[in-house]
Amino acid sequence: MANDLPAWFERLSKSQPLDVTSLLRLIALSKEHLANQPTLLDLPAPITICGDIHGQFSDLLTLMTLDIGQRILFLGDFVDRGSHSVETISFLLVRMKYNGDTRVYKAFMDVFDYLPLGTSSVQLILTHMYIPGALVNNQLLAIHGGLSPAIHYLDQIRMINRVMEIPSDGAFADLVWSDPEPKTNGFHLVSRPPTIRILKAI
Repeated sequence: MANDLPAWFERLSKSQPLDVTSLLRLIALSKEHLANQPTLLDLPAPITICGDIHGQFSDLLTLMTLDIGQRILFLGDFVDRGSHSVETISFLLVRMKYNGDTRVYKAFMDVFDYLPLGTSSVQLILTHMYIPGALVNNQLLAIHGGLSPAIHYLDQIRMINRVMEIPSDGAFADLVWSDPEPKTNGFHLVSRPPTIRILKAI
């Protein structure tokens, strides 16, 4: 499977999507790689941190051409709004594995809702990608969502078993789904359809 990575990377760099079989193999390879990573990665600076991409594949390719160094930390949503979600997620997964290190940090929950691939295999694998968080220079906590009132020490994050479906509540869910709210002091629960509840905090 690893022998296919250079060809996949070259194809995606030219904005040519992978076929379903290749994409499934890529996802399975990436899932195995990510599952073996610690829940909280310790990363040195300098590193470029990138927010939401939302399927804007052309923007992603432009980012790759900028002089920002080789190390990029992706935190935001990769899919769901742009018209090239499959290409975006495929490119990042290939880049992660092809470069030999973890460059994708993000919860993939609900990504399958936007893939134009009507297969249960894609849906099942993408909901269990086991994406870790990161601590940069032992100073900056980088996670997809936000803080949790249940987390007081970094070791509590390190102990989270992320090789599971993200629950609807608790510390793990907070780290993935919580959002900042400028007008709120402390934490409070709000509803996010259909069933997810998140914590908001300043």
